Amino acid sequence: MDIEYTFWQMLHLCTAPKVVYQHTKYHKQTKNQWARDDPAFVVICSLLLAVATVAYCAALYAFDVHCNSFFPMFVMLYASYYHYLNFLGYDGSEIRSR
Repeated sequence: MDIEYTFWQMLHLCTAPKVVYQHTKYHKQTKNQWARDDPAFVVICSLLLAVATVAYCAALYAFDVHCNSFFPMFVMLYASYYHYLNFLGYDGSEIRSR
């Protein structure tokens, strides 16, 4: 597997896709096939996808724990805030009506 060429191709797909297309076109003309000879691109892309998935799961799991631990405080704070605002609203309307 040609790992160096694979990383070069991945980098240039993000920065200069025209260069990758020219190399692929040259490969088509010389070997008469569009596909690569080795599976390095698929293997590395799968590994990077697995790393990104694990990182996403770890970050989402940590965020989920944060939200679960915040929920009781959220309920207490916002329920008390709601009742306090209602009290101020009713108390203010009583003063204005006098």
